[in-house]
Amino acid sequence: DVNAATPVFISPDQIFISTAYGTGAGLFQILRAPNGLSSRSLWKAKTMKNKMATSIVHEDHIYGFSEEDLTCIRKSDGKMVWSEEGFGHGTLIFADGKLLVLGDEGRFAVVEASPKGFKQTGSMQALSETCWTVPSLSNGVVFLRDMRHLMAVDLKAGAKH
Repeated sequence: DVNAATPVFISPDQIFISTAYGTGAGLFQILRAPNGLSSRSLWKAKTMKNKMATSIVHEDHIYGFSEEDLTCIRKSDGKMVWSEEGFGHGTLIFADGKLLVLGDEGRFAVVEASPKGFKQTGSMQALSETCWTVPSLSNGVVFLRDMRHLMAVDLKAGAKH
């Protein structure tokens, strides 16, 4: 019913769509047809249920929030690789092989984007109010926002995080 997360285009001809509320996700191939375009379902699974945060595709895996769990699934078949609790309905972005994760209660973490398992390389309680915004990154500084505050965290080498 609710598709708040943005569908993700995967070059050259695939689209990943995910929604929460018990629905799940699917990977579809976009096909040229005589009358325009059509699609073919490659797989459907309940392993990724994005509520509001758009998933990230990196190499052969998809990372995102399945309801309240940070989750990694295989792009080829939607099978779950790993899942980690503790962020609530969070948001994330990808930079330099890492996931920059902001939990809905202000926990910020840097996590390796790896199918080998959840590996957090840094974490802090950054904010204290509801956080539903996606982190923003510019020149090694990540900007985090809750309902009333904005915080900048310097991630460059030597900076504390």
